[in-house]
Amino acid sequence: MANGPGDQAQEKRIIIAHCMDKENTTDAEYARLVAQMEQLIENGTVTAKGRGLVARLSRAVNYTEH
Repeated sequence: MANGPGDQAQEKRIIIAHCMDKENTTDAEYARLVAQMEQLIENGTVTAKGRGLVARLSRAVNYTEH
């Protein structure tokens, strides 16, 4: 899914936001640690598992809402 640095950064933001929501926290650093523990991000790079999560979350977005 990631074709360049901007895409990778966007995927990381989506993953961090997902982890923040999942953990019911506003602490992005804590959410980043959760993402690493869940192997969604490794060494600052989105993993295949993380890209799969981003793809599932993207499909779940309702694009018909205004």
